[in-house]
Amino acid sequence: MFLFYLLLACLILYYVVKKPSTPRGLKKLPSPAGGKFYFGHFLQVGLEPYKKFTEWAKMLGDIYSIQMGKQNWIILTGDKVVGDLLQKRGGKYSSRTPSYYFYQILTRNKAFIISPYNERYKMLLPIMLEMLSQRAVKEQSDLIDSQFHILMQNFYRASTNIKDSLYPKHYFQLASLNIITTLCSAKSIKDIEDPFYKEFEISQNDLIDLVKITNNLSDFFPILGWFSNDKIYRRVIETRRMDETFYGKMIEDVKNVSEGKPYIEDPFYKEFEIFQKDFIDLVKITNNLFDFFPILGWFLNDKLYRRVIEKRRMTETFYGKMIEDVKNDSKGKPCFIKNLLHKMDEGILDELDIVYTLVDLFGAGTDTVSSSLTWITAALANNPEVQYKAHQELDKIIGHSRLPSASDEPNLPYIRAIIKEGQRYCGPIYLGIPHYIEEDDEYNGYHIPANSVVILNQYGIHMDEKRYENPKEFKPERFFGITENSAVLANGNYQNRDHFGFGAGRRLCTGIHLAELELFLGVSRLLWCFKIENASPLGKDGKPMPIDLEKVHFGITVWPEMYHIKFIKRQENVEQVLFG
Repeated sequence: MFLFYLLLACLILYYVVKKPSTPRGLKKLPSPAGGKFYFGHFLQVGLEPYKKFTEWAKMLGDIYSIQMGKQNWIILTGDKVVGDLLQKRGGKYSSRTPSYYFYQILTRNKAFIISPYNERYKMLLPIMLEMLSQRAVKEQSDLIDSQFHILMQNFYRASTNIKDSLYPKHYFQLASLNIITTLCSAKSIKDIEDPFYKEFEISQNDLIDLVKITNNLSDFFPILGWFSNDKIYRRVIETRRMDETFYGKMIEDVKNVSEGKPYIEDPFYKEFEIFQKDFIDLVKITNNLFDFFPILGWFLNDKLYRRVIEKRRMTETFYGKMIEDVKNDSKGKPCFIKNLLHKMDEGILDELDIVYTLVDLFGAGTDTVSSSLTWITAALANNPEVQYKAHQELDKIIGHSRLPSASDEPNLPYIRAIIKEGQRYCGPIYLGIPHYIEEDDEYNGYHIPANSVVILNQYGIHMDEKRYENPKEFKPERFFGITENSAVLANGNYQNRDHFGFGAGRRLCTGIHLAELELFLGVSRLLWCFKIENASPLGKDGKPMPIDLEKVHFGITVWPEMYHIKFIKRQENVEQVLFG
């Protein structure tokens, strides 16, 4: 009993001491009612936080705060406040939330995307921007073009072989993964049955699972760490070992492969799929609870720690092998790993820096684009009138004898509008990767406390009726007249932005140029080749029920629930154009 009261007293003292005070002359940010001691608003957020944050924004305004265990969160749900803080004051708002398990243990403080805004991040940023610049993407356009040609071939085969319907997610994932794999290591994957693709999928799912479990709860509720810290720590270390093994192996692969050797013969593929699923699973476990409620660490830490350590080992082995392969392949084609190895020779990077750069490239470069294309395809199936207008534009500008190419983009304004509307209406990111402010700030008379998590509520902005008329409608026409790409608009005035899908400020997505090219080739070629038919079960009116785009799988990226469609070739010569 004494121990219980001692613990309770410590909790109360911790809560009081850590609670930020408001400087004289400034106001506290508005906050929802109902916050509970120690838990704050954690229990109110629910399983669809983007909807709850948007609901609170309608009551409290475009900026407000909530308490998530020990963490103070600032929720931004207006374009102006995002422009004022994340963009104009980017020097203050460009860090990331500290995460013990995911950043420090799992990635050895080397991950780029979730890195604090420190000297190491500033050293890595120009390297990433150089590899993913508009010029670099243009130089690789033939490679990207070929992968989307293959994607259309795969869809054609699937639509011919599958009598009823298909779900396009895995085909889009394969195309995105192939592009990243080829850019990084000059290799490619044959189809969704390839062991490498399956290995990647399993590994990615496991990573997401692990992040969900470890990344936040103990940061929110530090006391939880007393009970579970050792178990979680070992799991994180094991996951880190898996990561380093996996990506190290990838590097080895690139070193050893000869110019003519088919990559699909390498058993690396199957290993990657298993690895990725395990990594996602671990991410799901580690991502939230321990940052919010550190006390959970007392109970769970040892087991989870071991899993994280094993995952880290697998990652470093896998990508380490890939790096070694590139090192040993003197005749290999230029690729990102070769560029990074040059940086290592110059003493700028070490091999683990390269491993975790690959982790970021594969993770961010695969799911976001494939999720976007999966969403847009569903929206098009629900809106045949949009398809009809797109078909008219394609027939007029492209004709019937060739596929659209990257150079056609300026002449296809309706296709461009479909992509922008898809990013707004049902993009792959609803809340973004949290920003973090390390010093006190003031905004419109309100105090913004140091060490606060700053959330960009992209979903709320995209559903704002003041910014987008009838936001629940899929209406590409709202973007007519906008000729600039999202990369240009994201760095300009917030009022002129098309959407906020790529983030904001200094942490804007570094792969934005690559993503926009992939989206254009994916959408334009899909609509040139096919009519997309909804193959959902029939409703009472005898017609297929609309695909429910409100049902989502919410995580690091957001996916629609599995749906059913058919691809119907639009003209007789589609097969000839695709297969020659």
